[in-house]
Amino acid sequence: MCEVMLKNDPSYFVPERSRCPLHKHIRKHVWQLVLSTMQHDPSQICQQNSVGWSSLILAIYHSAPFEIIAAMFTLTSCKERTSLLSTPVPNGLRLCLHFATRYSSDLDVIQLVTECYPHALLVKSNDGVTPLDRAIYYRKDALIVSWLDTKTTAQKTIYEIDRYNEKLRDEVVNCCESRWSEIASNEYPSSGNNGDFIAQVYGFSKERAMIALFVDILSYVGIHSIPS
Repeated sequence: MCEVMLKNDPSYFVPERSRCPLHKHIRKHVWQLVLSTMQHDPSQICQQNSVGWSSLILAIYHSAPFEIIAAMFTLTSCKERTSLLSTPVPNGLRLCLHFATRYSSDLDVIQLVTECYPHALLVKSNDGVTPLDRAIYYRKDALIVSWLDTKTTAQKTIYEIDRYNEKLRDEVVNCCESRWSEIASNEYPSSGNNGDFIAQVYGFSKERAMIALFVDILSYVGIHSIPS
């Protein structure tokens, strides 16, 4: 009631919410102004509108030319790009790639967004849809769908290998921990057994709080791919 009375008061003033100049230029498709604004103040690329869309997503939504999207990537740091590509929008939990495969018809744009953050290929939005699913549903050009299909299949393989390697590393570390517990009480444990040698390396790393390095080293001794 009080708020209604205030609004009827001629002296009542609600300050206008400040808008991002870059967003305004993107919505009007004034691409030269978009470019000059970004170059003058690159921080606006990461700014979000009222529904949580970044300038990058907004540009893709408005079918900005490849040169604009490429400039956005060039003018942001690696950390900023990763955040722009990996942070879902609040409504629908869609990533930037979901928007690209829905609204962009430029293969170069889709390739750029994908290659800078390929993990997005396997991410499903709230409705259970991947970027490839979205491209198929909206009947994108056959070249776009084919390229996305190839990249999605490759990313699935990488994901499965990573999952396998993670499990394999865990098994190796557990075995090393078990063997180290058995031999650690000996002042001069035997190094003739290859398994004992690895366990000693594990123990050395563990004692010096370098166990993470030991896990990384496993990749260099053959634990980097699924055995055939």
